[in-house]
Amino acid sequence: MDSMDRDRRMEDAFPPAESAERLLRVSYFDALTGAYNRTLFTSILEETVNRSRQRDEGFVLLDVDIDRFRMMNEAFGQHFGDAVLREVVARIARWLAPQEVQARIGSDEFAILLPRTTPGPALEWRLSCLLRELALPLPGDDTGLSLSVSIGIASFPNDGATASELLHHAGAALGRAKQQAQHRFVHYAPIEAERSRNRLLLESRLRRAIENGVFQVRFQPQVNLATGHLHGAEALARWTDTDLGVVSPDVFIRLAEETGLARDIDEQVLGTVVEHATRWQAMGIPPFPIGVNLSALHFTDDRLENLMAGLLDRHGLNPAWLMLELTETALLADAERTRTVMDSLCALGVRFSLDDFGTGYSSLSHLHQFPISEIKIDRSFVSRIPGSEPHLRIIRAVINLAHDLAKTVVAEGVESTDQIAVLNAMGCGTGQGYAFDHAIPVDGFEKRWLPRLPPQTVKGQHHAPSVVVI
Repeated sequence: MDSMDRDRRMEDAFPPAESAERLLRVSYFDALTGAYNRTLFTSILEETVNRSRQRDEGFVLLDVDIDRFRMMNEAFGQHFGDAVLREVVARIARWLAPQEVQARIGSDEFAILLPRTTPGPALEWRLSCLLRELALPLPGDDTGLSLSVSIGIASFPNDGATASELLHHAGAALGRAKQQAQHRFVHYAPIEAERSRNRLLLESRLRRAIENGVFQVRFQPQVNLATGHLHGAEALARWTDTDLGVVSPDVFIRLAEETGLARDIDEQVLGTVVEHATRWQAMGIPPFPIGVNLSALHFTDDRLENLMAGLLDRHGLNPAWLMLELTETALLADAERTRTVMDSLCALGVRFSLDDFGTGYSSLSHLHQFPISEIKIDRSFVSRIPGSEPHLRIIRAVINLAHDLAKTVVAEGVESTDQIAVLNAMGCGTGQGYAFDHAIPVDGFEKRWLPRLPPQTVKGQHHAPSVVVI
């Protein structure tokens, strides 16, 4: 077929008017959602800047990002993610007033232009309504998930004199909103730009640290309250940067979760724990459970299963050394997939601990639905005892439940002798927290705590399940 025949057939298939309309839509509209794309929105924003400058009017630019969208996409698939994006556009469209426009400017990022609007109570009321509208359950969805978004706000002319400045500053405010807490809106402030630069710098250094494997692993002991014997330990990642110094775990772990790097850190910690446990096993030390934290990202594919099977086989390690810790977020992101991964790992002999029990969407059904061996009560409950009767009742109920289900219970943050006494009186066998020791390097842990292991049980016998309070 020559070029003239090809062109003639194209004209027959797409008449000139339809071709022009099709070209317009491809050039200026998002194919998935039907919203304006970045090209068209930027043009509208530039025109609004010029018009507002001439009329001495203000306006507001919003940068909106869906929280945990990467995790949803990985957990439920692209089809689910596409449905979420279309639903977000539809809900924003219902919220918009005449002359206000939205655009999809990134994978899960949207821009909203509010002409003749200025920051103040009226705007904040409207944004609160938008957050509530977007948080409603998805129609026809049985996952139980609700959406949340973070919003950055920049206003003309205070926060920028050009379209590019306003987009940049709204993005900086968005970054701050996601750092502070999800599902909220934040106004731009000049310091936001510096914070954004610092965050990018920190992310770059974090990636380099992962590539170079420079994370240290510290061990915090779990101690039997009655005997003083070592019951177990939790392995915790620590990072010291050559220029930044010691970086708080709260900072780099949150950043790792946001950037999808968390499971790379977890896997380095897991590898280090397996190496130490293998060495202790060779020394004849009886196994004690070592907790390793896991990101929800581990439950989206077979990577963790393959890694664990390879580590255990290569090192010949008794899986009784390992207690993998996960939060309810990981359980609920994709319950079916998570259960499949957990069952596969349990078949290898690995056990699981449910972290921060009582702070999220805790449900007793989780204790039956998933193969959980250990429950960890959040430190926010333990910190209120011995004075808070409601918290005492909660802890007592969890302990009794753990006894009934033959599970270990772990309450984080034991810091005083009074807490030890109260917990011991309620039947808690073991504690972890500053009352016993901080998270310390492996050599210090070996010297201080391995001599305090309990006497070995007779071969073939096992201890009954104990209640552990961390």
